[in-house]
Amino acid sequence: MLYSIRRRFRLILPKINKEVVYYHDLNFIPAVNVKINARIENLNIADIDRIHEVKFLNIERLRNRLERGDKCYVTIYGDKVISYHWVQFSGEHFVQQAGKYMNINYLECYIYHVRVLDKFRGNRVNSYVYSKILEECRSNGFHKVWIYTNFKNIPNRKGLENLGFKIDHIIYSLNLNTRYYQLFKIK
Repeated sequence: MLYSIRRRFRLILPKINKEVVYYHDLNFIPAVNVKINARIENLNIADIDRIHEVKFLNIERLRNRLERGDKCYVTIYGDKVISYHWVQFSGEHFVQQAGKYMNINYLECYIYHVRVLDKFRGNRVNSYVYSKILEECRSNGFHKVWIYTNFKNIPNRKGLENLGFKIDHIIYSLNLNTRYYQLFKIK
């Protein structure tokens, strides 16, 4: 009983969140080799339900992303989807954990909503997919790629920095009852 009271109390207490916003100027993209025999494919609307192999998500919301022009890069190991990485190329991108909308400039894009199955972490899948996305963006004339991650996600931050991503700013937000409100940002 005491545990459930503490848990409920923690839900209503505000927390400070720090999101690190990175950019890549696409000048130098290091080659990355994945440790397993995997390939990258673009997920299309006809196969959208394959994303459930990684995590159960709202298919209609994902379909809307594809219809607005976003791309979903999935990593296939054998015949199973083991990761997804979404990229948005236009419009406004909502960074939920910062409570902020970011405008996407012409020839720039945002990598967002990334997940690798737990048992495949440590195989450089994330870095491999990021490098392929960066290469594709550069070959299509893009100038900058943006991505963000939580300040506490040290493995992801190190991986991004090893790929040449640079910190642009940090957004501080208040997490109150699962909603985020931007407080300020530091360059």
